Amino acid sequence: MFHSRDEFELAANWKIACENYLECYHCAVAHKGFSAAYDVDPDEHRLEPIAEHVLSQFAHTREEGEGQAQFHFVWPNLRINVFAGPPNLSLGPLLPAGPERSTGFLDYFFAPDADRGWRDELLAFDRHGRRLRYGAGY
Repeated sequence: MFHSRDEFELAANWKIACENYLECYHCAVAHKGFSAAYDVDPDEHRLEPIAEHVLSQFAHTREEGEGQAQFHFVWPNLRINVFAGPPNLSLGPLLPAGPERSTGFLDYFFAPDADRGWRDELLAFDRHGRRLRYGAGY
């Protein structure tokens, strides 16, 4: 069920922002919250092509039995996110807004019976991660 849309502008070229979406070499240092929740070891945090124009990242949670998150990039600019836990989905494009600016949005969907506290925590976690990834321009 549709929950909300987050619209944003980034102080980054859209191609750089798209490339940065699945790159996680810096996660252990720069994204401590994500690294605490998900195993970012290069042997566990897989990035793989799953179709001609789709790259996917799979990250297992650090909590036993909690599952994995999936992050998919559909060329040229669509992001699809599924975090571990109850049914959830966010998706949206990154669009050029000038040589050094990008715009985008994420539409969030949750199961109708999703716990409100869990949902609010996930939204805060994801928004905080975007601010860290894309900086003050977010």
